[in-house]
Amino acid sequence: MKAKEESRRELERLLENDLLEVEVLQENLTKSIWLNDKINAMINSFDHRLENLEQSIIPIHSATQSLTRGKDNISKALNQVGQVLAYLDLAAKVEPQLAKAPARTDLVEYLNVLEETKSALLFLQASPYKSSERGVQALREVLRKASVALNQLFRSLIIELCTQSTSQHVASNTTASAATTTTTTMAGAGSEATAAAAARPAPQLLPVEAYTKTYTDVRGAALQRLLGPSLQYAKDIDAQRSLIYERGTSPLVAIAAFAMPFFRAERELAQRVLPKAAVPDSFVLAITPCMTQLLAFMRSTIQRTRRALEKAEFTDIYMLLDVIQGLSTLSKAYHGIITAAAALGLEWFELIGLAKRTAIEFFPRLYDSVVQESQGSRATATAPDAIVHEMTSVALNTLRRLVEYQPAMAALLQEGGGPILRSVQVPTFTAFCIEMLSALAMSLMVKSRAYKRTTLAMLFLLNNFHFIHKQLFEGPLASVVEAKVVAEAQKETARWQNAYLDTWKPILDVLLDQHFVQGTKTLSKPQRGTIKEAWKTFNDQFDDIIKSQSAATIAEPALRAQVLTEVQRTLLPVYQRFYDRYTTIEFSKTPEKYIKYTRAQIQELVSGLFSKY
Repeated sequence: MKAKEESRRELERLLENDLLEVEVLQENLTKSIWLNDKINAMINSFDHRLENLEQSIIPIHSATQSLTRGKDNISKALNQVGQVLAYLDLAAKVEPQLAKAPARTDLVEYLNVLEETKSALLFLQASPYKSSERGVQALREVLRKASVALNQLFRSLIIELCTQSTSQHVASNTTASAATTTTTTMAGAGSEATAAAAARPAPQLLPVEAYTKTYTDVRGAALQRLLGPSLQYAKDIDAQRSLIYERGTSPLVAIAAFAMPFFRAERELAQRVLPKAAVPDSFVLAITPCMTQLLAFMRSTIQRTRRALEKAEFTDIYMLLDVIQGLSTLSKAYHGIITAAAALGLEWFELIGLAKRTAIEFFPRLYDSVVQESQGSRATATAPDAIVHEMTSVALNTLRRLVEYQPAMAALLQEGGGPILRSVQVPTFTAFCIEMLSALAMSLMVKSRAYKRTTLAMLFLLNNFHFIHKQLFEGPLASVVEAKVVAEAQKETARWQNAYLDTWKPILDVLLDQHFVQGTKTLSKPQRGTIKEAWKTFNDQFDDIIKSQSAATIAEPALRAQVLTEVQRTLLPVYQRFYDRYTTIEFSKTPEKYIKYTRAQIQELVSGLFSKY
């Protein structure tokens, strides 16, 4: 019980302590509430006072802003008045400096003053003050004088760039070094930088066209002085060209290759000196005089070749192929320059295209010239000496020379698709040669019929086919045509050689003695008559052969020797046997009337055949 009592008392004691603490907290809470009310009252009082203060300050702030704006306006007005006064006096101040062209070292300062003067003009033009009009007129006059001075400076600098030192390179034909030297000379002494600064559009005193006109006038005349004599010289050389063109000697290609580096240097100069937007037109105008002459040279060369081809004259085709190859190479090397030449560049490419079409037209024209030789209206007469016909020599020599231009022809035929022969396209030079040889053989056969004597027709065919075979076998064409074509030409040569030798068989038959008297020296009258007739027939036929073939020619020594050796090999032994037998028999009281030739005389006469030349 005692323990419970003590526990109860302890709990009561703790409860009393808690009550005391609650009372203290209650008292503190009451004080806090009171303090909070006091603070809220003070804050409300501060808010009211701040509102009153703000109402008092707003008028003062507005007045201060008005005063500040007034001060700023006064400052701006004073500055403007000061600037107007300064600009009104600027013309008299800068005129001595701007009225004459500046030295190169002072150009930047000169342009800066010019910028300032232009700004002053723009300012006064926008000014509402009537007093500004006098200043505007004065500044305009100063800027006019400055524009004249700048244009004169620009012209003098461009003229200075047109140094005459490159003429020495023109005379020495060192194209690459000439163009390099030209560019290097132009870049010297700061002339390009000075000219570019003088022509810069920032001051806008004159239109850009005024500077570009100055540039094109001066540079066009300079290029004409540099390239004009060379262009004329090339034309003169072309007019005096020989009948036989040598590969790589085209004056047109030479002058074009000479001019292109100068055109490239001209474009580079324009890019360094002129504003970017003015470069294209200025470059074209500068090169127009020389480029026009070059294009006229190209056009006349191509037209001359076309006229020659229409007349079946083919000597200019080699030059044209050279021109196509040379100008095509230049087109690749200077494509950007030629393209930049605008309409002139387009004409350049059009003329090359015309040259290519003309060259393609050559192939069917050459083919037709051979085909038409077998037609009466266009055929040329056969020569009485049965030598190689002009048609054959022209055709084979033309094909032979074309072999030198195979790279150019290969590119041409590949690009153009090849010529059209008999409604069939011929894609390669080899195929064209085969077609030509076939047409040539047919025309030769037709032409051989013009000879009244079969012997001359055979000699004609022998000469021509031997010439064809030799050209195919020994010449450059051997690398083009197939072996079977060469073999066919050789076969035809052998055919007509054998055919000619067969024409001697009738006279050999006369000499064969199986029809004459054998084994006796006493002859009857009919026997003597038979022998006399044999001698007479031989003499008549032999005389006719010598007479009819005396004008004939086998120009090739080896072929002539081969043919005559074969004739002598068959004729002389038979004649000698006949001669030995019947000169020992008394068949006539006047045998010298019948026996006209000895073996030696026969041999001499036969050996003298076909050697007219």
